[in-house]
Amino acid sequence: MQIANDCVVSIHFELTNDRGELLDRSRDGEPLVYLHGVSGILPALEEGLGGKSAGDSFEVHIAPEEGFGTPQQELISKVPRSAFPDNIELTVGMQVQGRSDTDERQFTIIAMDAESITVDGNHPLAGMKLCFRGNVVDVRQATADELENWSDGMEAQ
Repeated sequence: MQIANDCVVSIHFELTNDRGELLDRSRDGEPLVYLHGVSGILPALEEGLGGKSAGDSFEVHIAPEEGFGTPQQELISKVPRSAFPDNIELTVGMQVQGRSDTDERQFTIIAMDAESITVDGNHPLAGMKLCFRGNVVDVRQATADELENWSDGMEAQ
């Protein structure tokens, strides 16, 4: 069976940047399972997987604009140190939950001084050229229950 919309797909993958540094991989020998056509993965990766079958390998290169976007300067801000709890040891590179002008999001601490913390609300992979390599483990038609409930956080049975 070939990967198409409404198929449950299992893949093993490694994600690297354009310098070949490993950024992510399928965890603990378990494949990533997603429902094709329901935006569970990056659209550019989904497009690159379309038509593949179990046993096929893949290599999909994704430009920043098709991945996690280009960094937006307006998502970087300086916050008074007093906005953070005193009982937490803060370090550059640490990720913290916070509120932007429009939503709740994750921020990365990119600089600190005695008075302020500079945080970046861009996705950590924003601006990166990405490469997904791996193989398709399994492809099957989704059940009616999976199609109805997948967006509610349901995974393949």
